[in-house]
Amino acid sequence: MLEGLYQPLKDALSGSNETAKKLMFVSRTNLDVMGHAARGMELFDRRKSTFKDASELEAVLVEFFDTIQQANFARDTVKAAIQKLRGQIVTSSNPIREQLRKDHTAKDFADWLFSIDAYSVSYGIKFDNKDLKYLSPGEKGIVLLLLYLEAEEEDNRPLIVDQPDDNLDNLSIYPNLIEYFRDRKRTRQIVIITHNPNLVVTTDSEQVIVGAFDGTRAPKIRYRGGALENTGENPLGIREEVCRILEGGTEAFKVRENRYAIDHG
Repeated sequence: MLEGLYQPLKDALSGSNETAKKLMFVSRTNLDVMGHAARGMELFDRRKSTFKDASELEAVLVEFFDTIQQANFARDTVKAAIQKLRGQIVTSSNPIREQLRKDHTAKDFADWLFSIDAYSVSYGIKFDNKDLKYLSPGEKGIVLLLLYLEAEEEDNRPLIVDQPDDNLDNLSIYPNLIEYFRDRKRTRQIVIITHNPNLVVTTDSEQVIVGAFDGTRAPKIRYRGGALENTGENPLGIREEVCRILEGGTEAFKVRENRYAIDHG
């Protein structure tokens, strides 16, 4: 059911850029091996049963589940694996009626063997072929933003993103988010509040607003706005303001601005 619910977003991701294609929705079938083994052992008289403790039955159930999982739960493989599992428990020299406790029957054993109560389906997300739980905080932030940006693709209202760099390192930001911001700004206004000047420059911002805090006797916040092409020394131009706080200074800015063929002046 959830596969169908996710399908529109999966279709949008598959038709998007290479970054979006790294994001996948996955479903998994799980077997509660310990619980299933424990319920099974309740049926047996351990003095007579093939398996004397739950750990032995658990090992057989793990082997069984690995076999059918690797075959993607193909009908013939499941049928053969269940027959093998039963054969590992019930043998010609030790029939099931001899192994069960007095208050249990062969039907109870069959109900346990074919029960689906121990199976469950879980849904998750992978990014760049890694499960969500194994992603760094920065990569999880990337996934959240990608999901939002794709889900809101048709929305043309202004989008405000408050400090996406808080949990994202520069290696995550550039290859995974920059192209998204560049693409989305064609159809909607995007306002990014950030402490990371790399985002300001690499997203090719049309308007940059630099905030400065004056901590004198009468503290105040000063704002200046303009384009990246705005330059000057007294007062500082927007380019110089960005260079002042950009890691790597002017040289780092020039490397980035060359990408857009901005005249150094």
